[in-house]
Amino acid sequence: MVSLVITSISTLFRFAKLEFEIQLQDDFARAGFLGSRLRGGYGLALLAQLCRRDDPLSCAASPQICECDYLRLFRPHRNNLKLKLVGAPLGNNQNLPATFVLDPPDGRECPYKSAERIKFSFIAIGPMCDFLEQSVKAFESFGKAGFIVDSHHRARFALVTVRNALVPREPSYKPGDSAAHAIRNTLDAVSLTPQFKSELGIRFSTPTRIENQNARRKDRETGLAVFSDFYDVVYNAAQRVGGLWQLYGEDWPGPTEFFRWRERLLKLSREITTIENNLKVIRLRGYSNMQEAPKPLDGFLGSMRFSGDLSPFFELLRIAEIVHLGSETTCGLGAFRVDNGE
Repeated sequence: MVSLVITSISTLFRFAKLEFEIQLQDDFARAGFLGSRLRGGYGLALLAQLCRRDDPLSCAASPQICECDYLRLFRPHRNNLKLKLVGAPLGNNQNLPATFVLDPPDGRECPYKSAERIKFSFIAIGPMCDFLEQSVKAFESFGKAGFIVDSHHRARFALVTVRNALVPREPSYKPGDSAAHAIRNTLDAVSLTPQFKSELGIRFSTPTRIENQNARRKDRETGLAVFSDFYDVVYNAAQRVGGLWQLYGEDWPGPTEFFRWRERLLKLSREITTIENNLKVIRLRGYSNMQEAPKPLDGFLGSMRFSGDLSPFFELLRIAEIVHLGSETTCGLGAFRVDNGE
């Protein structure tokens, strides 16, 4: 088995997963995909908590003037992190992976009504694990302000429960509780999940947005990449997981070892047979609170199925399940689940 553990390490990066349940207090909440609206409202509320400037919005609009925690957590950039990343996978990137991912509720066509309850999950990565209390408080503040509907209406909500999703039947998590029990390292967490069999499926539940000019298969209308086979899955998962490891891991082995690990997996991926590919690109529009305008969240949905010796890819795909694939993961894009036939 080719393991993700390429040196004698005990962790990859930390994460926590909180499940939120909210109850709407107004009838104005729009139908559709809530991922970008959840992200935007949370971001503004987190900014108000963490920024030390008299005008926190100036920090978001002009990040060069501020050095608060908000920037490194919500909008990490090479300059504001003051890091010298060398080599793949992030060595040439200016914008860097954020410290959280959303698992939003499924999109729907009918508008939400007052008293309805909605569940979604918040995955904290790396340094965000130290800000779980602030994140819960940010969603509470967001609820009091409400989703932006238009210039005259807001859809307010109350935070009903917050639960540690990594521990079954865990009591509700509340601001002020110790966060230590809610945090895991990724390798320990995935080691508790079932091993792969000789055939597995992958179902993409939210649009997966892959921007790659050199992709072998691209959608004609959007220009976005679409996975062709298992090689594409492994390559993009390795880039995503490797980038988070490089940026937030405590034991990054360097680009040379990363390349060796990735190339071993890519070589083995060519031996895996793609027996089903039902992916299709959909057009989706989210909403940017900062720009007060729609934003494109196009990407592919659907399923793929593979057969062969899938054991070398166990850790990689299980971790990618947690952190999603592609871009706009903080809006909830790139969510997928492995169907191992359990």
